[in-house]
Amino acid sequence: MWLVKPVVFLSYAHEDRDAVSKLCDRLKASGFEPWMDVHDLVAGDWRLEIDRGLRRSEYFIACLSKHTENPREVLKYEHDSAIDIQRR
Repeated sequence: MWLVKPVVFLSYAHEDRDAVSKLCDRLKASGFEPWMDVHDLVAGDWRLEIDRGLRRSEYFIACLSKHTENPREVLKYEHDSAIDIQRR
């Protein structure tokens, strides 16, 4: 088992929140620390908070569904930022 739980960033469309919440619970039970907006996004600049979550994360899970086919601003920002952080 890990001394520090690996952080997993969960990116998803809000219409899929219930399914992703179940995934979040399973990750917690398996020894991971999931980052999910409804639990970890605090008031303020959402871009800054997402960047912090992405930089802390060892893993990024893009939960894709029919709701992510035409991503909204936040989802697109998460994906673009994750790719940018990975490049650096």
